[in-house]
Amino acid sequence: MRCNDCGVCIGPIGHRWWEGIVYEGCSGLPRSSGGHASALAGGTYTGIFKPDYYGSLYIDASATQMADRPACATRTYLHLVEAESDAVFKNKFAMILTAWLADKPLTMVGTGTCTSEVDEIISIVAPAAS
Repeated sequence: MRCNDCGVCIGPIGHRWWEGIVYEGCSGLPRSSGGHASALAGGTYTGIFKPDYYGSLYIDASATQMADRPACATRTYLHLVEAESDAVFKNKFAMILTAWLADKPLTMVGTGTCTSEVDEIISIVAPAAS
């Protein structure tokens, strides 16, 4: 896997089901040496996510393992931090949809903040560790 200074990572071409998909945006959030946001105060979600679209993207995390969720996150829906017109949003949405259709797990890491609908805002979408 290759990652640039902003944390945009591209999976190895031809080695995994997520090959070539960009899955982390340049959010300015702290990262560990592994390229993931270890210093985030938000929740960590791992499993199969179901994308729902009701005027905006809702990510159903009810079938996932959840840890360290912020107190404000009282529902099991998640939202991406980027605007829907952003290329990073579109790449993350493509990855979520692909994983859901292939029944493959992902890991998502939240920002520790929530929407007005009490859903955690997600900054990182990555293939789950095997």
